[in-house]
Amino acid sequence: IFIPLIIIGSIATYLLAPLGIKILGGTKYTLAVPILRMLIPCLIISFPAMIFGWPTVGAIGDPKDVTKSTIISIILNIIMLIFLIIINKFTLTNIAIVRVLTEMILFLTRYRYFRKYKTEFVEE
Repeated sequence: IFIPLIIIGSIATYLLAPLGIKILGGTKYTLAVPILRMLIPCLIISFPAMIFGWPTVGAIGDPKDVTKSTIISIILNIIMLIFLIIINKFTLTNIAIVRVLTEMILFLTRYRYFRKYKTEFVEE
């Protein structure tokens, strides 16, 4: 039930971004609309990434893999940000792309652990 709501909210964010930015920040922040729109995939990916973390893999008693997935995504995020600095491409657009990639990495890592442990889920 949550994913359809998140998708509806993401579509609304995309469509209402110009108005929302104008109301919250004024006309001087309208250049932030494309960045906000670029970050919308984070809205969609973050919830499943969270659900596949502590509520699933962590609940079966293997918190080290949840922690490991967080550490992996943090390290890759830092590496990508440092790379942007080194190649002199540290812009809001590129930072937004790195953020979405990091969230996707977190989701995929946790989903992999979920698939690994899914047979350990027992209904009582």
